[in-house]
Amino acid sequence: MDSAQSEVILAAAAAESPPHSSMPTRPSNWVPIREQYRGQPRPLKIITIGAGFSGLTMAYKIQHQYKLGDHIQHVIYEKNLDIGGTWEYKHAQTIALFDTGFTISHVGHQLNISWTCVKNAIKRYCEHGTFKDLSRMGRPSKITPRTARHLKRLINGENQANVNIITQKLND
Repeated sequence: MDSAQSEVILAAAAAESPPHSSMPTRPSNWVPIREQYRGQPRPLKIITIGAGFSGLTMAYKIQHQYKLGDHIQHVIYEKNLDIGGTWEYKHAQTIALFDTGFTISHVGHQLNISWTCVKNAIKRYCEHGTFKDLSRMGRPSKITPRTARHLKRLINGENQANVNIITQKLND
């Protein structure tokens, strides 16, 4: 084989090989991997199914009681439009079935709840127009005339005082 033929073969081989053939090619289904050390902290992901009593209690404990909001990504999924869980859903169904003509005992049997619970839900709905719990006022706080004067002096004395400062001075 002479040198002219070997140059032609080398040129043809170079034309067929892809450029930068020394670099490996990635497959089409390649997924990048997070580059971090094994012991490096990362947020834990928690999913809660349902925004009922248990789901909301878990969210409260993560954020406020245990103060893990920086270390945990918490997501709550709810099937209904509003939070409240099964209790809220059952009471809405109770009112709907009663409005369509079912008796109290038939509604209780249909939803598998006691007839007294059905009766109380219907009574609350008829009296207040809602099946949700009403807000409770609790015991009103009593302010003595001396405390009222002291509070007025605190408020009038400093126009820029915030609530924390006023509360702290009032408690002193």
